[in-house]
Amino acid sequence: MGRADALRRRIVEAVTRRGAYVASNGLDPSFCLPGANWGTNAANDYMCAYRHVRDGGYDVLNRLRLWAPVFSGYSLMRLSDQTRGASVEPIPPDHDQWLSENRRQPDQWAQCWLHFARLVAPQLRYSPPMMLGEIGWLIDGVVVNHDTYVRRASKVSSRIRPATGSNRRFAGARRFGVI
Repeated sequence: MGRADALRRRIVEAVTRRGAYVASNGLDPSFCLPGANWGTNAANDYMCAYRHVRDGGYDVLNRLRLWAPVFSGYSLMRLSDQTRGASVEPIPPDHDQWLSENRRQPDQWAQCWLHFARLVAPQLRYSPPMMLGEIGWLIDGVVVNHDTYVRRASKVSSRIRPATGSNRRFAGARRFGVI
């Protein structure tokens, strides 16, 4: 976790020094410095999530992906679209049990990934490491959730063509599990 903590310190330092950097280089602060969502005193979800990661310890960094639904609109903590609530919420002590009981069936993004996997060579399938709070459906050894599907599909979609009959419904004996 030393590298992640070092990176966090560098980011905090850059954010802290950004005003001085702009001034010392004669740059226009109205153009170079953030406003609205990233303003220093902003009281919004972006800055709340930033402050949570900035001020957190090992437990926060070890679950970094859980604090990012504000960027994608998908809550990994709930394995669902983020329609309400803040990005930073306490992780319930029974979170794993809650997921197992409330997310028994794969969501639409897992189904999309299955379709995508049929069209793309295995070496082009993105499989994130199981760290920093990365959770999702474990399908054929790959962690699948909204973010991992969208990221990989967007990178290779311009190179693939749908196979004949690709609109068929998914059937079959795939095994799903929440990790």
